[in-house]
Amino acid sequence: SHLNADTASDFNAIRSMGASRVRRGSPEQLLVEVAESLGARALRPEGGGLPVLDGGVDAVFDCQGTESSIDLGLRLLRGGGTLVIGGRSGRHLVEWSLVWARELSVLGSALYGREATGHRTFAIVREWLSDPAFPIDAVVTHQFPLEEYKAALETASAGVAAGAVKVVFQGSVAALRTELDAGAAAQEAMNGDAPLLLHATGAHTRSIREARMPR
Repeated sequence: SHLNADTASDFNAIRSMGASRVRRGSPEQLLVEVAESLGARALRPEGGGLPVLDGGVDAVFDCQGTESSIDLGLRLLRGGGTLVIGGRSGRHLVEWSLVWARELSVLGSALYGREATGHRTFAIVREWLSDPAFPIDAVVTHQFPLEEYKAALETASAGVAAGAVKVVFQGSVAALRTELDAGAAAQEAMNGDAPLLLHATGAHTRSIREARMPR
């Protein structure tokens, strides 16, 4: 039953974080819909195949890093646009004419990189997760007790087919507090700048931190 969830839950979660448009469909459908929304032209190669947008988007953030998602990202970009690959991409075939003929830029984004301020990216994200101003809780679409790990893994693997964005294990507050205390000690030892594995969602992080504050 966990795989028969409302597949609109991932759309709702993304919209709650501020996305103005959310789309799902085949690469062909997405290219046509984006072209219509931007007033861009969908240029089709001779002999058929997926179109390339003339007047497409400025930047694409590819958080999958698959062969098909990279190809789609390159086709969505305007000339001189930028593809940022944030997914764990491996070795894939790429239509390089999509890059050099339109003078595109391809960049990588790593979780443990450093920002212009000198702080590690993960340290900044950790602060965001602890800040109530960032509506990140809706990203967690499914929660499972640890003993239902098989169902949790199946749901996470199904992804959008199960309406899943982030799938987490729901533990007791005592267990989470123990892990958070250990993480806080490790953070102090590293001056709060090195990457730290998150053991809880933003909501748990905030609730536990508030529970520990003196009244």
